[in-house]
Amino acid sequence: MLATNHRKKRCTAQCMAVGLAAILAMVAGSAQAGYQDSFQRAIKAIDFEDWAQASAHLRSALRDPRQAAVGSKVRIYGTRFKRYLPNYYLGLARYRAGDCEEALEAFQRSLSDGAVGGLLRGRLMLYLDVCRQRQLVQSARVSSSVSPSSPSAVPPQTGRSGTPRWPTRPTRRQPSGGGGARTPSSTSGGGSGSGSASPPVVVGGQTGGATRRPTRPRPSTPQPTPSGSPQSGSSQSGSGPSRPVPQSISGVRAKAMAKKVGATQAQLKRGDRLARDLAVARGAGSRPFSQDPQAGQLLDAAVRLLGKARFHLSGGEAERDLDAVDRALGEATAAVDELELLRRRVGR
Repeated sequence: MLATNHRKKRCTAQCMAVGLAAILAMVAGSAQAGYQDSFQRAIKAIDFEDWAQASAHLRSALRDPRQAAVGSKVRIYGTRFKRYLPNYYLGLARYRAGDCEEALEAFQRSLSDGAVGGLLRGRLMLYLDVCRQRQLVQSARVSSSVSPSSPSAVPPQTGRSGTPRWPTRPTRRQPSGGGGARTPSSTSGGGSGSGSASPPVVVGGQTGGATRRPTRPRPSTPQPTPSGSPQSGSSQSGSGPSRPVPQSISGVRAKAMAKKVGATQAQLKRGDRLARDLAVARGAGSRPFSQDPQAGQLLDAAVRLLGKARFHLSGGEAERDLDAVDRALGEATAAVDELELLRRRVGR
């Protein structure tokens, strides 16, 4: 009898432990599946260009307090994984939907997270530029729709006769001794106030020619140190901070940089060719540019992004900075992708 009761108590304790473990696993799974399920549904909605559903799922994932770290990998389906960047994808969805205000806020939060790089950062900078241009155009339209009764400029001042008198640019006062070049006769001791004037400097050995004031002597060049090496930029008087010398990099890193530099240069050439073709189509009044004003804004933003990529590439090559070259490659690739999409719309 006692053995049976002991077995019953041990079975009850084991069942309670198993049940508690199952409940905890269900709670943890539901918490993990909360933001994961929302992010998965958002990515699938983006694939089908359902921007409203994608925005709703991404907002739900951002509201989850137990979401994963930004930049971690999340399984979408099968072997497809995406980095957890809810703010970036929310900005992308709102940009595609035409809501630049929320897109700008989401893109700014994504930049502050610091987890976006490479091609995604290039696209983010492109979309940011386009959204800012759209806001400038909208603000210009709002300002032009204001009633003409409101003055757009500072009203002119009126004189005693009642005629308008616009403010003029202040002119430089001429010296009291008269304009033109000074001669030795005007600077010699021939007047009451001429004795305090400095003696003129004769140019070309002519006493009656133009004169000039004596120039300030230039500082002497720094002398080398006793050891034979020139002084550093910090010890020289009157010289600014010296430019940091690029450090030597390893062979593997040098090969990676050379490969990325070549890829970036190829993307820049391709982007320039696409930009020229699209500029010709824009001048000819093709369909996407004549019907959609945002196509021209996208072309301008892509051209500016190519300029930024070229600037970052030159700086990365000079300083041997692989991160700058990688950033230039991402910007150039993003600009080329958008230009390719824009070219497909030409003539449709």
